[in-house]
Amino acid sequence: MGEFSAILSCAYDYPLTKDEPQPFDITTLVAPDGSITAKFVSFGATMTELWVKDKYGRPRDIILGYDDNTKLLTDPFHPVFNPIVGRNLDAFQGSDDILAHHLHIDSSRVVAVDGDAIPTGEFIDVAGTAYDFRTPERIDYRWNDTAGFCGGGCIGYDNCWIYDHNETSKPGISLWSDLSGIRLDVTTNNPATQVFTAYGLQLLNMSRKLVHGGPRLIYESSAGVAIEQEGYIDAINTPEWGVDQICTAGPGTRLRLVTRIESL
Repeated sequence: MGEFSAILSCAYDYPLTKDEPQPFDITTLVAPDGSITAKFVSFGATMTELWVKDKYGRPRDIILGYDDNTKLLTDPFHPVFNPIVGRNLDAFQGSDDILAHHLHIDSSRVVAVDGDAIPTGEFIDVAGTAYDFRTPERIDYRWNDTAGFCGGGCIGYDNCWIYDHNETSKPGISLWSDLSGIRLDVTTNNPATQVFTAYGLQLLNMSRKLVHGGPRLIYESSAGVAIEQEGYIDAINTPEWGVDQICTAGPGTRLRLVTRIESL
C-alpha cells in the first residue's frame, strides 16, 4: 500500500484560511493510489488524521486526536498526540482498544525501569516474560503479567525494546489488526523502539473525534498504542552501556525511518 518516506505526495493546503492560521495550517499527504491520506498541522508537525483503507476498502481514521486542532496547544493535560518527534496513537480498526492487535518486535532485551519508570541501567531478557514479542502475539496475550511494567500502579507497556539486528531492510516492529486488516511495518536504523499502550488515557476525560464516536464517548485506557523509534533511553546517564548519545557525526548524518501501512 503506502510508505510515508517514499510514495506519499504533498498537497499543501494554501493559502491559509482565517480558521486555520499557523501553527494550525494543514498539510495533506496522499498516496498516489488514494489508499492513504495523512494530514498534519505545523504545530509540532503533528499528524491530525491518518485515513487508511481497511480490508473491505473502507477508509478509517486510525489515529487519536481532536476535532479542534487548537487543543493541541490549549489542552492542559498535553497528551502529546502524534507529533513527528513523538508518538503515534493507533486504534479504531473495528474495536475500541488495541488489546487484540498483533505485535511483533525483533528484540530479546528491554531496558529495565523502576517504579517511577526511570531506567535502572540494566536490561531484561524477554524470554519467558510478557515482554517477548519475537514471535507475533496479541498485545494482551499475557496482559495480567504486565502490572508495573510501565511504572507503579500501571498495567500495560511503556517500555524500550533494544533491536537484535539492523532493521533497515526488514521490519523491526510490526502491528496489525485482524478486524480491519490494516498492518503497520517499521524499518529503521535506530537501535531501539518504545511501545506505549496508553494506560490511564481515560483519566484525561477526553472526548473522541466524531469519527470515533465522539463527543459523547471518551478515549479509554488502551484506546491506542504508540510506537516510537529511538536510541537507548537514558544512555547518557548509563556510561557502562558504551552508547554515545552526543551527536558527533556532523552535518548530513541521517536517521532512517520507513513506515509502511497496508491492508492484509
